[in-house]
Amino acid sequence: MIQQPDTLLTISARSLVSLVDAHTDILATLPLGLKDLVRNLLLKNRGAAISARVLDALLHEKVSEIDLSLCPTVSGQLLECLVKCSNLTRLCLDHTGAVIKPGWGTSMRHLHTIHLRRCIIDDVGLAKLAQGCPCLAVVDLGDCSDVGDEGVASLGAACQELQSVGLSSTSVGDVGLLAFAAAQSPGDLLEELRIDGCSRVSDDGISAVLDFCLSLKIFLFHNCPLVTDRTREMLDAYTANGVVMKQLTWTIY
Repeated sequence: MIQQPDTLLTISARSLVSLVDAHTDILATLPLGLKDLVRNLLLKNRGAAISARVLDALLHEKVSEIDLSLCPTVSGQLLECLVKCSNLTRLCLDHTGAVIKPGWGTSMRHLHTIHLRRCIIDDVGLAKLAQGCPCLAVVDLGDCSDVGDEGVASLGAACQELQSVGLSSTSVGDVGLLAFAAAQSPGDLLEELRIDGCSRVSDDGISAVLDFCLSLKIFLFHNCPLVTDRTREMLDAYTANGVVMKQLTWTIY
């Protein structure tokens, strides 16, 4: 197969990537399409080195997706740069250790997907984020140990379009799961829930999920030490109602 040569636009963008730190002022004057191309090349190839000044110059209100997961750390300055992206629909901050303070992100009302695995966010921050982003459908809070019952309950109450939620290794327990599941029941859009590694979840929490979330296709709750053999009976009853699961994992202690 003959490989197509790079376009002049791509060649120009690659040239700019190697010079961004010395010519940050020029970046702000670029056409939006060229800004997007340069920004994506930077984040893909040298995310660890991008500065808040450079990122801010390459962002604009029409940006719909941002992935900062290649940055080993995301500072508060980098997070503040994202606030101008009022039409953002997808944001990935996985494994960056970003500190999500209460009130951050509330201007991103069109946000559909957010990945915050191993970021620092607590119940208050999650509640504020959920209230400000009611269109959220995909949320991953895996390994966010400061997220507990109140935050998860707030997420369920504020966001009625949730389809996939990751709460692996958080501090959520039965009370939070009950409130979350009950809030999701009317729309019944939730198809994926991951609560594996949650040490405060017992059979009661699993029962609440199975009672209220009737469209689940993926349900992971392995490594939850309070779960007993009683859960097996509840799962049998759940699947007996015609529910077809694509992935189901659990551990009985």
